[in-house]
Formats: sequence, structure tokens, C-alpha cells
Amino acid sequence: MPINSVIRDKRKEYGLTQEQVAKYLGVTAPAVNKWESGISCPDIVLLAPLARLLRIDLNTLLCFSESLSEQEIRMFNQELYHVSQSGGIEAGFALARGQIQEYPNCMLLIYSAAVILEGAVAAAKLSPDKKKEFEEQILSWYERAAKEEENHEAGMAAKIMLISKYVSLGKYDEAEELIGVLPERSMFDKRFLQCDLLLKKGKIKEVRKLLQRKLLQEINEVQGIFARLISMELLQENIERAERLAEIVHKAVKLFDVWEFNSIVPLIQTASARKDVERSIELLQELFSALLVPWNLQESLLYDELGEEKAEDTGTKILPLIISELENSEEYGFLHENEDFQKLLARLRRYQEKMKRTVKNEERTGK
Repeated sequence: MPINSVIRDKRKEYGLTQEQVAKYLGVTAPAVNKWESGISCPDIVLLAPLARLLRIDLNTLLCFSESLSEQEIRMFNQELYHVSQSGGIEAGFALARGQIQEYPNCMLLIYSAAVILEGAVAAAKLSPDKKKEFEEQILSWYERAAKEEENHEAGMAAKIMLISKYVSLGKYDEAEELIGVLPERSMFDKRFLQCDLLLKKGKIKEVRKLLQRKLLQEINEVQGIFARLISMELLQENIERAERLAEIVHKAVKLFDVWEFNSIVPLIQTASARKDVERSIELLQELFSALLVPWNLQESLLYDELGEEKAEDTGTKILPLIISELENSEEYGFLHENEDFQKLLARLRRYQEKMKRTVKNEERTGK
């Protein structure tokens, strides 16, 4: 909240008129009016008396805050995603730069903005020079966030993303150096101790939530392992081994009640490796259908306590990336001349445009 709004809101909260504020501080009423209109600011010698008059400290008056809360960051991330979709990449980066400039030490903000804009850049049609410019900015944000020490999760996530970026850029020494600072997994997860303590206190709901979060984290890690195993086998042209691994993932997703989308992706990988047009299109249609169905954790026995923590529009957020991958990746080049594939792409694009219109309507109506 800017200083003019703080002055106005606090003045009204305590039932003061602009004339009264002016009289108490020895200035004119028009001067106070200019403060509240944002035309000018109080002289530095008046800041302390003004803060005392409004019963606030100087930090509050000057709107000084070193960081944002997680809730504020989530709200900003939603705004950033919508702006990037409806206003374009340039508008998204301008919004992110402005917020990061205002909160230069908020590493969770910097990391999350980089993730959102990286997805937007991957999905956008940009010139090589423009794409390189944006990618360099994103890389610099990851590098900045990776230095975080106080917010362990943000710093760790940034390091992991940065390692992946360095590897793709051929910066192997930098990647190896970062890997070296990552902690080894603890022999005993402290969350089990927390569960024992909470159980003794009779806080069953909290125990369930803690264990469910742990389970989801472990399942995500296992999926990451399988994704790399499958990619490795395909790289070695061991398609049969990759197919067996993909089938295990397919069964595991159902067993552990994970989003159905995750079970289809590895099957598509192996079908495309065989250049199986009919099977690939069949699976891509299943993927699109799964994409439209939110993962409702509240209906799951395994994750019902986490229902409020999961964003419901994950599918629509990754849709631009999927379209970009299908259109531009050599992996799906064998499908590009197929009529059914082009029809599917057209459906995906129509749905994407529909979502963009929805975003614009929501912004216009203020929802």
C-alpha cells in the first residue's frame, strides 16, 4: 500500500479531517490533500510526527517491508500468470521486474516468477534473439534465488532448477558445484518424530495431513525417477524396457491415486519412440481429456487433507507447453502430416483461446 493510501486510511480510521492533520503538524490543508492524492510526500522532518499522529510506526507509514508473505506471493503468481496469458510475455516480464525490484530480497518471489515466466516463454512464439533475452533473465533470477539461505525450500528448489539449466547449457562444472552443496537425504525424517508428538497430543487431523504431504512428496520423487529411467532407456533405444517402465508408472498412478495425466505421459513417450501413429494419437486424446479434469485431492483417501493446497487449474497452465511441444518437438514430427493429429491440435488451440478469453473476462469483471 503506497504512503498516500496509508495516510488517508489511517486519518479516516481515527476520525481526523485533513484540516486537523494540517493543524497538528503545522502545515496547510492543501498540503495534506496533496499527500493523500499522491501528488507530493511529507517533508522528512514531518515523518515521525505524522507517524505518531496516525498511531503507526515509520515502517508502516513508509510501507517498508523486506518480503512478502506466502499468501501474497501466491496471489501475485496468479496475477503474473494471467497477465502473461492475456497481455503477453513482455507485460509479464515487466510486471515481474517491477515486483522483484520492490522486494529484491524475497527469493521465493524471484524463484516462482522465474518458473511461471519460463513456462510462458516456452509456449510463446518468439524470435531467437527475444527468446534468448528472456531466457537469460530467467537464468539470472534462478541464480539469484539459489543463493537463498533463510528460506531453505525456495533456495533448494532454485538450486535444483539451476542445475538442470546448467546441464542443458553445457555448463557442467557449474552444475557439479551446485550438486555438491545439496544435502544428502537424512537417515531419519523429522516429520515422523513430529507425527509421534502430534499423535500423543491427540491432533489426528494434523498427523494425517503431515503424513499425506510426506507421501505425496515421495510419490513425486518416484515419478521423477521413473521419468529419467524411461528417458535413459529411450536414449539407448531400449524401447521394450522403456515400455515396461511406462506400464509400471501407469499402474502406480492408479494405485496411489495420482492425477491420471501423469500415467499417460510415459505411454506417449514410448508410442512416439516406435513412431506408432494410431497409438500416439489415441493416447494424446486421452491426455487432453485428463488435462481437463482437475486433480481433486479432497476426494482421495490418500490426500483429502491436502485438498485446499493444490491449484485446480494445473492442466490449463501447462496446456501452452504441451501445444508448443507437439508443434515444435522433433519427437512428434512423424505425426505432423496426420489429419487426426492436426484436428487434435486445433481442439487444443481452441481450448487455449477459450481459457484466455475467460482470463480476460475475469480481469474485466474484477473476479
